[in-house]
Amino acid sequence: MTQDEIIKMAKQFGMTVELASHPAVKQLINEVIKQTENNFMQLFLDPENQPTQFGTATQEYRDKEIKEERERTIWTQKHWTEYEHNLVAAEREACAGVAEQKGITWKARKDINPDNAEKAYMASQFIASAIRARGQTS
Repeated sequence: MTQDEIIKMAKQFGMTVELASHPAVKQLINEVIKQTENNFMQLFLDPENQPTQFGTATQEYRDKEIKEERERTIWTQKHWTEYEHNLVAAEREACAGVAEQKGITWKARKDINPDNAEKAYMASQFIASAIRARGQTS
């Protein structure tokens, strides 16, 4: 999700243009995007998340895992759809959590104007709510 997409989404949920365009909010959005990208990439690059003693997943290992999974269950379209929805929900919650944490960090900062820190905190909470709201269905 790009900064422009987040700002557009925030505006759709009622955030004012001034608040969405505020430098502290823009910096917060950039930090959220960067942290989310780092967290996502760590899932794939961190040796501790890899399944073999060598720190990388070999094709042989993946083939074995796929074969064992197929033997345990045959997934229908319903299974795959549920799996994909769960992945998306987990990623959405991770993004919202990053936004909330960044807001808490901004609010605790003593080197910036307290009003700006409060605005950044409020914006981060709004962004987190907006991210979570994307998963709500009517």
